[in-house]
Amino acid sequence: SKAMLVYSLLPSSICFTAITLREPYQLLFVNLAIYAALKIFLNRSFLHWLVMIFAILGFSLLHHALFIFGFAIGITTLIMLSRSRYKGFSGVKLFFLAPVIGLLVFLAISVFSNKSGKLVDAVERFRNNASSSEGRTQYLDKIDLKSIEDLLLYSPKIFSHYLFEPMPWRNLSGVDYAAIMENIVRAWLICLSLIGLRKLPAQNISPVMFVFINYFILEFIWSMGTVNWGTALRHHIPSSGLLVIAAFAYSRRKTIRIRSESQIASNVT
Repeated sequence: SKAMLVYSLLPSSICFTAITLREPYQLLFVNLAIYAALKIFLNRSFLHWLVMIFAILGFSLLHHALFIFGFAIGITTLIMLSRSRYKGFSGVKLFFLAPVIGLLVFLAISVFSNKSGKLVDAVERFRNNASSSEGRTQYLDKIDLKSIEDLLLYSPKIFSHYLFEPMPWRNLSGVDYAAIMENIVRAWLICLSLIGLRKLPAQNISPVMFVFINYFILEFIWSMGTVNWGTALRHHIPSSGLLVIAAFAYSRRKTIRIRSESQIASNVT
């Protein structure tokens, strides 16, 4: 109930999910893709591979940059499966999936190596063009990127501003304080996720870590092309469900109940 309350009452959810923007539909497909991946891992469901592919195609068509996120979901799902026995491949673990994962990573690195210069130019050109408008909600100025190393060094600044702008010392209007409130909630949910990952039983860490990692991957992708907090507020919508899931996955009361039941069972046996 707490999770649904936060999920429903975030300012971005109230402002944007009730109108015909593409972000609510991206939210739908992102949630569907993560749901399918978890069903594949937890219930060994082959059918949900089709659901996941459908969802990835859905959000990729809505925004081409999200195809990278779809690739990330596929890789992280395979990594999760490599740590457990997968139905239909009796006893096959990492030694079987490692070549598949290795091939995909190799192809990604090969493409990235050939296109890295174009990638840096594209990020620099897009951000500088977006920054040229000098809007009130803009939080970063133009950047000068010479290489992929420059992009990597500049990425933490881009990412942190994307997550937590506007800051209170900006030239704010009344509506901007709703964005500040959402940023505080976002920081709180990230802290809850990290605390929960430390306290979760070992068997429950992998699916929650999967959701949490994919949340940051999606947010990082958005941050590369976002220069103002108005647009950032919309871009937080597709990943909001993932953060809420990760934040509220741990329940102390539920964990105590599971442990007590396991102790009773052991005493009976």
